[in-house]
Amino acid sequence: MDDLLIEMKKKFNEMKREIEERAKGTHCLICKKECSSFCNSHTVPQSVLKNITENGYITQSSGLIFGETNPISNTFKGIRNTGVFRCICRDCDRDYFRNYENRENFFEKPDQIILREIALKNSLKQIAKKLLEKQIHDYSYEKFGVKAPIAEHWNSDTQENIDEFRKILKGINGKKVIEYDLIYWKVLNYMSPIAFQGKIVLHGDLNGFVINDIFTNSYKDKMQSINIAIFPIFGKTVIMMFVDKSYNKYKNFIKQFQKLDENEKLEVINYILFRYDEEYFIYKPTYEQIKNCKNLIKICNEFNLLYDGENENKGLNDLKNRLQIPNLLAPNFAIKYER
Repeated sequence: MDDLLIEMKKKFNEMKREIEERAKGTHCLICKKECSSFCNSHTVPQSVLKNITENGYITQSSGLIFGETNPISNTFKGIRNTGVFRCICRDCDRDYFRNYENRENFFEKPDQIILREIALKNSLKQIAKKLLEKQIHDYSYEKFGVKAPIAEHWNSDTQENIDEFRKILKGINGKKVIEYDLIYWKVLNYMSPIAFQGKIVLHGDLNGFVINDIFTNSYKDKMQSINIAIFPIFGKTVIMMFVDKSYNKYKNFIKQFQKLDENEKLEVINYILFRYDEEYFIYKPTYEQIKNCKNLIKICNEFNLLYDGENENKGLNDLKNRLQIPNLLAPNFAIKYER
């Protein structure tokens, strides 16, 4: 590592620490109690992440998105601090996710309780991310006098995530009826080299028609997300995709998806992951296999272009005309399960 890169990483880490300190809250988002030390909540359960580590390290998506030598994020990171957010207390982290993080439940078809718990964690992850983004925008303006174009959407995006979080929490606490459509659930008899959990706002469906108009300025047009989980564990891979039953924007996508064969379904889920999200975790030997794939690098690097606002058709036909990329959910990418 040359001196310039070392200095860049040092400066970035200083900035990161300041921004994270600014974004740090004072109360747990779930129970509202004052909290001096927040829990390190993992977006993907640690028991899952352990299956795709090498020598205690896991490969982050930043290597594909920014390159291995980027000063922004370490491509290889210890499991303890991989994919964590901090906005709830330890009691709530234990109490609200005990069903879906119970390894005995992984291979049973998920009921509404488990789907709500996964959706709740996904919403919390997004809120924590938005709070951090707010401080990044403010810091950028203070230091350099500029803000990224996406900053103007921060208030509406954040409020939508907060509204969804509150709705799910009411459902878990029995104060509101909330149910999910389980679009896809499968237990593969091999272990995939990729792990993921999160919610994604799809722009276009499999025929190239709009699902969510991500460029709209209307506060009335709420973005609707879809939840996806990929858990490689115990020599198998649990995959699920589900959506809030009250969301109507995904009706055509669901019909299109259900008509696909099993291989195509896995290809679509794999493609959505790389195209629409920036936090997934890969087994290092597999990452070394795919890191120079031009089509994969192309769609990973176009993630932020979905939101540039310059071309409203950008990404709309991506699922319809999807590029050929490595499908890490396919059997040929299966990895050995070490007991």
